Amino acid sequence: MRETDAGSVSSTPDAPFGPLPDVGPLPDSGPCTPGAATEDLDGDGWTPGDGDCLDCSPQVNPGAFDDPTNDVDEDCDGTIATEVETCDGSVAMASTDPRDAARSIGLCRFAEGARGWGVLDARWTRADGTGTPASMLQQGNVTSFGALTPRAGRSMLALSSGVARASGQPGYTSSCDWMGDDPQGGRPSGLDPESRACPGVRTGPVYDPIALELRVRAPSNARGFRFSSSFFTYEYPDFICSEYNDFFVVLMEPRPAGSPDGNLVFDADGNKVSVNNSLLRACEPGTHGGRAFACPLGRGPLSGTSFDGSAECGVDPFGWSDGTIGASTGWLSTEVPVTGGAEITLRFAIWDSSDPDLDSLALIDGFEWLVEDPGIVATDPVLF
Repeated sequence: MRETDAGSVSSTPDAPFGPLPDVGPLPDSGPCTPGAATEDLDGDGWTPGDGDCLDCSPQVNPGAFDDPTNDVDEDCDGTIATEVETCDGSVAMASTDPRDAARSIGLCRFAEGARGWGVLDARWTRADGTGTPASMLQQGNVTSFGALTPRAGRSMLALSSGVARASGQPGYTSSCDWMGDDPQGGRPSGLDPESRACPGVRTGPVYDPIALELRVRAPSNARGFRFSSSFFTYEYPDFICSEYNDFFVVLMEPRPAGSPDGNLVFDADGNKVSVNNSLLRACEPGTHGGRAFACPLGRGPLSGTSFDGSAECGVDPFGWSDGTIGASTGWLSTEVPVTGGAEITLRFAIWDSSDPDLDSLALIDGFEWLVEDPGIVATDPVLF
């Protein structure tokens, strides 16, 4: 029985599934007495007979995820999670299995049956969701990228319009434009090809795209999710507000409320992540293309990444550049509202615009479900 005054839960000795675990205080639960095995008193779609160990709270049932930030056994498995689940300990860097890419990001559960939550389907594709990437070296499950290490677990997913490797990692090449000179597919449907910071400048055809597309069912108690990303580009500082504007986007369907194109990662002014967004923080400070960049992280986070000037496409042999080539956002954290139990599709995509030169790369890691509704889609820098 739920004891609201004491803020605790007592066991029901004659429950068909055995003694209830001590799940701790549950703020959304009202006073109630669990009913028959076939009754669903809290309306969460699970009965005691289905294994709902606390039919007084819709936050607790076998379709929930166990939040490690509290002392609640939300998924009714008899234990309380104390740390974020990871599953990428044995994922190989060169694995081409899209499920391993999901594991590197932090998605560890693969849905089984009609009511299970987790990844339902995973595939490699291009930015517009058609075809396949030109090379699987455009992705990798890296354990480090220069000075950057995973936000959680052992590895993080790298996606690149070139080679998804840092200097010294197997498969790395210092050359650029190695996949050919022809456009491959188009932009994602409905995506605005402009950056708000550069009105009137429209990017050109899509080159060297790669995307990981995941179809996922959210846990029943999820109210949002969070993930981290970091974008690197050779286009700084020469191609700001030009048609040569590589993009990194994370697209969600159904689109979140208020989102015209489903993109989840953007700066405070609504600019998608590219050389034109205000989130570039690791770079050489300066004013370029009519925009000022303070670069508060300096160039330290670029060291050892190949975006530090060590690659052929990261140097300027003709002296055309008005600044030191290469920039990164540093780690960003994105939070997104979601409906518990809903099926969503996430497409993590990167591509070159207008030509295949001067590649860009994105790291994705630290995916986790949230029990609190973040309210709106928002991306913020992770402070070091």
